Amino acid sequence: MRQIEDIKIELVELGANLFDILLPETRALLNYIHDDEIINGVVYGQYKKNNIAKGSGRGLLVATDRRILLIDKKPMFLKFDEFSYEIIGGVSYSNVGTSGTVVLQSRTGDISIQTYNSKCAKNFIKAIESKTLNNPT
Repeated sequence: MRQIEDIKIELVELGANLFDILLPETRALLNYIHDDEIINGVVYGQYKKNNIAKGSGRGLLVATDRRILLIDKKPMFLKFDEFSYEIIGGVSYSNVGTSGTVVLQSRTGDISIQTYNSKCAKNFIKAIESKTLNNPT
């Protein structure tokens, strides 16, 4: 069974900093990640969903070897969404100064997440591109 410390080590290897690790979404990830699932990329920041179920907040996007997760955890509040790679149309990254924006494009709508951690953003994009280019729909 996975432990939170193991997940934290994986996230740090993908570029997460101490602030990211201390966020409640990191601990909540333990409840949604499967024991044999591999985390390939993660990006933390302010997100905005542009689809039927519009929403925004602070959270994280996680790219695993099987799926993409969106987690937003606050006291007495939890938002969790799961996406398969089959619906992903693309991913992009743009930056201005120290802030960057990752846009995950899907058939159900786009999710943009503004982040200050470019290392995480670039690793997340590599994970998405690797998975979508290897499994075209």
